[in-house]
Amino acid sequence: MPHVSKRRLKKDIYNRVHEDFAELLVEICGYGNRDAFVQELLTKTERLMLGKRLATVLMLMKGYSAYRVERTLKLTEQTVRRFNRNIRRGRYVMLVENLDRIMHKRKKGNLHRNARIWASFDVKE
Repeated sequence: MPHVSKRRLKKDIYNRVHEDFAELLVEICGYGNRDAFVQELLTKTERLMLGKRLATVLMLMKGYSAYRVERTLKLTEQTVRRFNRNIRRGRYVMLVENLDRIMHKRKKGNLHRNARIWASFDVKE
């Protein structure tokens, strides 16, 4: 599980770190370096965690049952329920809109296979 320090940042520093991260992520990925960026910056556990979160939102928005999401991604019922609730409350609006646009460009048949691949990552460190 990723470790976050208990020491809180000042609000202005937190905002700056957040803005810099988002800006650099977009800029670096735009140059075709996204794989190196993700590999260098994130641990295997963090990559798995983010991949499973993305796969959960993607599967739920495509109409997969909560049970199927749980089984495919090896998540608890509570976790899937929380994501479902957050989607209904509009928490992932930007993400859902962009995923929907991207998925229309791709073959729909790849969704379940990709989710299974994301769920099978080896996270031993």
